Amino acid sequence: MRADDHAEDDLPSRELLERLREAEETLDAIRRGEVDAVVVHHPDGPSIYTLESADRPYRVLVEHMQEGAVTLTGEGVVLYCNQRFAALLGLTRESMIGRSVVPYLERADAMVMAALLSPGADAGRAAEVTLHRVDGQSIPVTLSAVDLPFEPGMPRLICIIATDLTHARQRSHELAATNAQLAGEMAERRSAEDRLAVALEAAGMGSWDIDLVLGAVTISRQAEGILGLDDIGAAARTLDSLALPFLANEQAEVRAAFEQAMTTGLLDFERRVRPKVEGGAHRWVHVIGRTYQRDGVPSRLVGVVSDVTERRLMETQLRQAQKMEAVGQLTGGIAHDFNNLLMVIGGSLDVLESALPEDNPKAQRFFAAAKSGVERGASLNQQLLAFSRRQDLQAQPVCVDDLLRGFATLLSRALGETVSLELPQPARRWYCRSDPHQLETAILNLAINARDAMPHGGRLTILTSLTTLTPREALAMAAEPGSYVVIRVRDSGTGMTPETAARIFDPFFTTKAMGKGTGLGLSQVYGFVRQSGGFVSVTSELGQGTTIDLCLPHTDEVASAAPSATAAPAAGDGRVLVVDDDINVREVSVAMLGALGYVTLEAGDAAQALTILARRSDIDMVFSDVIMPGEINGLDLARQIRETYPKVAVVLASGYTAQLQGDKGAPTDVEVLRKPYSRAALATALTQAKAAKS
Repeated sequence: MRADDHAEDDLPSRELLERLREAEETLDAIRRGEVDAVVVHHPDGPSIYTLESADRPYRVLVEHMQEGAVTLTGEGVVLYCNQRFAALLGLTRESMIGRSVVPYLERADAMVMAALLSPGADAGRAAEVTLHRVDGQSIPVTLSAVDLPFEPGMPRLICIIATDLTHARQRSHELAATNAQLAGEMAERRSAEDRLAVALEAAGMGSWDIDLVLGAVTISRQAEGILGLDDIGAAARTLDSLALPFLANEQAEVRAAFEQAMTTGLLDFERRVRPKVEGGAHRWVHVIGRTYQRDGVPSRLVGVVSDVTERRLMETQLRQAQKMEAVGQLTGGIAHDFNNLLMVIGGSLDVLESALPEDNPKAQRFFAAAKSGVERGASLNQQLLAFSRRQDLQAQPVCVDDLLRGFATLLSRALGETVSLELPQPARRWYCRSDPHQLETAILNLAINARDAMPHGGRLTILTSLTTLTPREALAMAAEPGSYVVIRVRDSGTGMTPETAARIFDPFFTTKAMGKGTGLGLSQVYGFVRQSGGFVSVTSELGQGTTIDLCLPHTDEVASAAPSATAAPAAGDGRVLVVDDDINVREVSVAMLGALGYVTLEAGDAAQALTILARRSDIDMVFSDVIMPGEINGLDLARQIRETYPKVAVVLASGYTAQLQGDKGAPTDVEVLRKPYSRAALATALTQAKAAKS
């Protein structure tokens, strides 16, 4: 045998020995726990056999971690997986070995897996895919892949960590829902804050918030404007600085109110703040707040502030109107009684006049003085009635500017040479509904008062304009909403203190020296304007003059010519029933009627008068007072006589004849006589009443 042949025969032996040596090394490695799996290549493909590793700490960590772990071949075949990965698919770990993971992926995710397993892919690569469990459930996971080190010639292995995203996505959805809810609540809160801001602005209020722990002060823009804090920077605003806008003599009280709120929990005060412009008027603000505590310690003071200057002005005007209303009611009652007294005195003088000896000059002088006193008393009483809004007014459309120019000469004479009168031409002619004669008297009264307020001369300006009262403004002025013609009387005189200005319309109130005035001139103006359906406004300041606005209801009617007066007829005769509860007035009336040639009967009230009328048929006329005690007054008596005794004429007497007008007033065929009346006026009324029935 040749040597070469011997070498060829030894080749299988050496190869067999080499394989035997490798097998022994493999067995030693297996014994040492260095081998996880054995891959045996067959013509049909590789077979993989897992082995217990000696690296037990590593295995324990991998087996018990929350993520799934799997070792794959480059084709996606499982060489190893922990129990968590197998559970993700609903399988056992043993059943997973040797299987491909691709069938458990979404079809679109198969390409993602191929990219993770492809050679040359980035280290630490990751992707989100969806796994399908054997029970049909889908599970979102994140796959993080890394190549395992391998020797040349050895198969390429990839380790993948699978993280279940189910709970994470659920938490994400919950978080998104929570965020959406919070966003909605924040939007609602912002909307509520916007609505609150709009409401506060509409109400003329501003808000403020004080952090008592940090000392920080937050103030809305509206509050800044109300308090006048625009010139104080936000950084410089403190609890103490909030008192600075108030008047110097009230700042201590403001600080004390804030300090007290820490204890009481409530803040509520009204104080004056500085004018917004130099020389402007002080403004009133209302501050309301509440203290909030944290752990029993005051931590926040929150509230609002509003400008209540206009409200206080309206309240003052309303109180003044209510006071004048009350005084007017009282004055009207006094005037009624005063009228009866004047009636007794004046009527008695009329009766005595015929018996007065003509050859006694002294008696004639005393009689004339007494008559003059009655006339002055009647004039004074008319002023009282004017203030109490019970005078007789002949309301008609009046062009105010024509009226002013019509008696401008009289006004100039009343003012004197040292006071100039200015009547600027208005943009248009305004008409109001009023009594022109009483309006002239009212303006003349204002002019005379203005003249007395300018002892060293000055200027009186009378302007006209049109204004409209809103319901809120009308309530403050105790007037009706609508349009009013404004007659503004402005002087350059000494002006008045607020205390004096508040009383100028009070009856008998005057600042003039004794004997220079009755104190009823402006009261008459006030009563006339109020009775005409208007209102009066006064603005005055010491050293700055006074402005008085007479505001009368505007009308679109045009003034018409005044009717001519009718001459008084002569007295007649007949039988007259006199009805009056005041025995003195009744006696005087009976005496005056007797002097006129009438036969009289007397009744103390309406019920007694009706009894007499029922018993007698020879009564031609009834002369009755209006205000009497009992259930039937003079008006009711006149209506009953008209229905039951249509041929009997009726004359009513009253100190306030305006109450006898209108639907609830005296019947149209009933004559009305104003107290106090003269014998001639009584004769005229009776004659006219009798003529109306003939």
